Amino acid sequence: MTVHLSYAQPLTLDELQEIALDETKIALAPDARARIGMGRAVLINALEQGTRVYGLNTGLGHTRDVDVPTEVLDQYQVDIVTSHASAVGEPLPDPEVRAIMAARLAGACRGYSGLSTTVAEFYAAMLNAGVVPSVPREGSIGAADLGTLAAVASTMIGRGTARLNGETLPSTVALERAGLEPVRLGLKEGLAVVSENSYSIGVGALALGDMARTLRLADVAAAMTMEAARSSLSPFDPEVAIARPFRGQAEVAARILRLLDGSYLLDPAAASSLQDPLSIRTVAQVHGAARAVFQHLAEVVETELNASDDNPMTSPDTGRALSTGNFHPMELALGFESIRVALAHLALVCERRIGVIGMELWSARKATDEATLPADAILTRGLAGYAHAAISARIKTLANPVTIHIPSLDHGQEDHATAAPLAVDLAREVSDRLNAMLAGEIIVAATLLSWRPDVALGAGTRPYFDAVVQAAREGGPDELGADLVARATPRLLALTPRRIDLDDESLAAIPLFGARERKAASHEEHEDVG
Repeated sequence: MTVHLSYAQPLTLDELQEIALDETKIALAPDARARIGMGRAVLINALEQGTRVYGLNTGLGHTRDVDVPTEVLDQYQVDIVTSHASAVGEPLPDPEVRAIMAARLAGACRGYSGLSTTVAEFYAAMLNAGVVPSVPREGSIGAADLGTLAAVASTMIGRGTARLNGETLPSTVALERAGLEPVRLGLKEGLAVVSENSYSIGVGALALGDMARTLRLADVAAAMTMEAARSSLSPFDPEVAIARPFRGQAEVAARILRLLDGSYLLDPAAASSLQDPLSIRTVAQVHGAARAVFQHLAEVVETELNASDDNPMTSPDTGRALSTGNFHPMELALGFESIRVALAHLALVCERRIGVIGMELWSARKATDEATLPADAILTRGLAGYAHAAISARIKTLANPVTIHIPSLDHGQEDHATAAPLAVDLAREVSDRLNAMLAGEIIVAATLLSWRPDVALGAGTRPYFDAVVQAAREGGPDELGADLVARATPRLLALTPRRIDLDDESLAAIPLFGARERKAASHEEHEDVG
């Protein structure tokens, strides 16, 4: 399978994930090559006309008004790369580096970068050959990921180190083994290969994949808790969603009902109380709000992926070279701030739901002779609530804003930045820790449900219950609760897709919403006919 990067057809976030995870090859479509060539022609024409263009024949930052002599323009581009290759910290994992490279290439396909097709094709060649530059994590303040991309560019010109088939090698050796030669940078290409928000976009897409899985897992955990706590399904009735027609709320309500299809809870008499605690009763509202924040963020990241962050930009449409502020991903940065707060609320209600079924489990233990329990009953003991309270406290801390902390730099010329990469990294950490909480909630719910083999579980919750029971079977009688958690959690995550597109949870599944959408579509058709 090959993903073709096209000017006319936007690259999707899920396609970017496939490239990052090395599940597909990548190639430039003819229209992308043409567009890149048109942008390059604008740059060459500007130089021939004697036009001063930032980063082409002038200095950068506070030296922007210093002219660069014509005879050193090519070497100047190499110097831009080496002078910016100052990132530090542990090397990024291969999928993150591949995501960064693919994001930079996608941006170049818009034609505004001034890159030559040779350099653009080199990104694709490295990705397809498995050459992964060694890129330190700390190198960007979120106003173009300069240090990060300079590390990628260093491998492209034969500097630094790279990984090939899991082995770290000098970049020249890695390229040679892959059948490639270092690329030669020309006019403005040193600036173009380092000046893009490819970390925030590429790693941001991977973060969205993480969080898409977290959102799905949160719905499963809530549904299993409802089964364990004998909850009422009244709050998830389609008419409730129609009365307050927020899309995210409606989607989560529909998804909960699909997960519980066939469950004993579909009998209204199964509920143990008229109204459940808010951590259960408002699942559609809380999870739905998080989903709404997620979907807006996904739109922002996909827009950035298929846009140009270049400064200056070379316009194939007007033939002009323009200074821009497009390298400032403020909306993306604020989106990753917001999603952390949304996930923190999921952690809060998860922690509270664990308390609800923890009390149920405690009461059941006191009233039950364990000798009479079914063979598959899970007997592992532990104080799960304490661990989850600790994780929740950490998540709340990680949800605090970070995008307001970058100082003024470069003699006051670069006096604002977004800290977008930091916001992205913290969102991934929150998602990872929340997954641990949600897996724990599922395990506690499955423990209680395993004591009641007579109740029918939902079609969507049953696979997760079975995974926990199987993991428990594999443990010994004296194992700790932590052992079961360590064995079961990866299985629960493996059951949960990380596909970013959430359209599989369609509003059409809610009869009243489906009718409403069909009516709207019909109205639009009548307007078109008129």
